Amino acid sequence: MALMPAPKTKPVAGLPGQFQNMEEWNAFTAFASDTATKAIGFGHPVSVNGQAGDGTATVKALADGEVFAGITRENITTGNRDDQTVYADNDVIGVADEGVIFVLAGGDVTKGQPAFFNPADNKFYGASATGYLPLPNCEFDQGGAADQAVPLRLRIVPGGTAVTAAT
Repeated sequence: MALMPAPKTKPVAGLPGQFQNMEEWNAFTAFASDTATKAIGFGHPVSVNGQAGDGTATVKALADGEVFAGITRENITTGNRDDQTVYADNDVIGVADEGVIFVLAGGDVTKGQPAFFNPADNKFYGASATGYLPLPNCEFDQGGAADQAVPLRLRIVPGGTAVTAAT
């Protein structure tokens, strides 16, 4: 048996759009839409954009005045994460509406803080500021620093109300 030296750096805990663990989670499948207006990336909040007659849903990037539907999952169909980090119109997209999923922190966050999304930089914060969207029923599951992937606990409640950007 070979002994391995301790790593000099801490391994990455996860990447935006990945589930943190295998505790109970739920997600639905939809089609990405309206991506020319605002790109949808891995670990971004979305709203439902419509429902086709065949029962398929379309989602778009969450904006002021829309109902928060969930956080996008990482696209695991590409062999290399660098091949695709955003979705194109009509891409099949997984949207987590319950569980613990990694997102990108925009500043220092602590466990238990409510989550706010800044559509200008596509990052999550633990406090509100002008233009940030409050994400109902979401809180940080662990602390972290700016530009780190941090776990966010979410549980979407059906029939939610529209989010309003801070002023």
